[in-house]
Amino acid sequence: MSRLARLLIPAMVMTVMLVAVIVILAAAGRALLTRPKTPASAIRAALNPEAKTYDTGRMKDNEPCLVCHLDFKRETITASHQKAGMTCASCHGDSEAHRADEMNIIRPDVLWGRAEIVPFCRQCHKGHKDPAKLEAFHKEWDGKRRPNGRWVMEESVCTDCHGVHAIVTGEGNFK
Repeated sequence: MSRLARLLIPAMVMTVMLVAVIVILAAAGRALLTRPKTPASAIRAALNPEAKTYDTGRMKDNEPCLVCHLDFKRETITASHQKAGMTCASCHGDSEAHRADEMNIIRPDVLWGRAEIVPFCRQCHKGHKDPAKLEAFHKEWDGKRRPNGRWVMEESVCTDCHGVHAIVTGEGNFK
């Protein structure tokens, strides 16, 4: 192989890799820019203010989501809501673009901010069955980390105590 070829081949490989990175970043940027910036509750109200969920009825079970999120099959919140007929789409919309994205760049149609979790859950769950038990739980766990990795604080939301419904990254940090 000539000296020129030895110099050009690595440069060409680097160029192809750089172009691939640019294409991936452009797709990620486009996904982030097209993702709704409004709160989930506002999106639901615009679609159907009477509906308690985002489910269009096209997803009959959680199987399309469990292809990637296999750990959610046994996750408490997912499993108990599935038994009650609520699929992932009930909370996150059909998320067809997200499900088709093998590079995991596109987010689900609906993601919940902490301030929106309690009002959404309270549509079906009006409150705790035993307020005294809840008070005792808070006294025991306040300021401590639960086995699911979440801290119990005065401003905790439903998912801080119920289940481990989150995508864990790296060192156990929740997205």
